Amino acid sequence: MEMKLDMQDIQYLNLFSKITRVRASNCFTYNSYVVFVVKPGNIMQAVGNEGANVKRISEEIGKRVKVVPAPSSDKDIKKFVLAIVHPVQFKNLTNNEGEVTIQAGGMQPRAMLIGRESSKLNELKLILKQYFKVRSVRIA
Repeated sequence: MEMKLDMQDIQYLNLFSKITRVRASNCFTYNSYVVFVVKPGNIMQAVGNEGANVKRISEEIGKRVKVVPAPSSDKDIKKFVLAIVHPVQFKNLTNNEGEVTIQAGGMQPRAMLIGRESSKLNELKLILKQYFKVRSVRIA
């Protein structure tokens, strides 16, 4: 699992740990959100009372922020994807030897998962390749 961070990501991680006093293992951009990945037991502390930490970080960096739990095994792929793409819902996710298929449920969720010019789909592919042994992602 190779993580690539640029200087901007490192600055975001430092700001996150300074404000929340929780160490995020990674951060990345998905659908104009900056997504921070933390240990599952630290979610509440990272979010803060009534989302105060998330609001403060969002104001500091000028972008929307999400905090998601880190996957503990390959079986957590569905929960991980659900947390990243929230509020978009999908029916099912299957992982067959590195080929992930997400069953959307209708045209609107499908379009929201793919994005304009496949931008969201490409971002999701890169994220899943970092965390799981994924070769391809399809939206059905």
